[in-house]
Amino acid sequence: ISRELTLLSDNPWQLAYLLEMKRIALINKNTKMLDFGTSFDWGGEEAALNKTRSLLLFINLVTIFLVMVIVIFPEPLAKIIAPSFKGEQLASLLFMIRIVAPTFLINQLTQIFISVLNAYNSIYIPEIANFFSGLISLLMIIFLAPVVGILSLVYAYYLSLLLLLVLLLFQLSKFKLG
Repeated sequence: ISRELTLLSDNPWQLAYLLEMKRIALINKNTKMLDFGTSFDWGGEEAALNKTRSLLLFINLVTIFLVMVIVIFPEPLAKIIAPSFKGEQLASLLFMIRIVAPTFLINQLTQIFISVLNAYNSIYIPEIANFFSGLISLLMIIFLAPVVGILSLVYAYYLSLLLLLVLLLFQLSKFKLG
């Protein structure tokens, strides 16, 4: 190889370039290229949406199962969180776990929907929806706290999550994704 290239050029830069081109040609001729593509590369947007729907179904089923297990059997989780709680303290913790556990599913859905919208360059809508649902949550806490006490936090949190979920679903329906 070097004998052929020496005959072609006396310039060291041109010689280096020609040597590199010869190396690339040899690699291309004597190796098999690996295919690192995914099914999204060949199926387009529809294939990606089908995979996303599959993933959402799987994640939701697993999350529903976990929420059901936590709601039905909160004691093991309570022992991990507060191993020394007994009596009334344990009863209060179990009540809180049962109340908060379903928010895991709703929160999971909202985060996935925000990610899907972000993939479609709809970045501001989820943030604006989140802002307004948070504002409504804050107003609910202010006005409900004197009436129902600490439970106003639960009501406000659920309402803000559900409102955010509805707004995200509405936005997804505009993209014909939901």
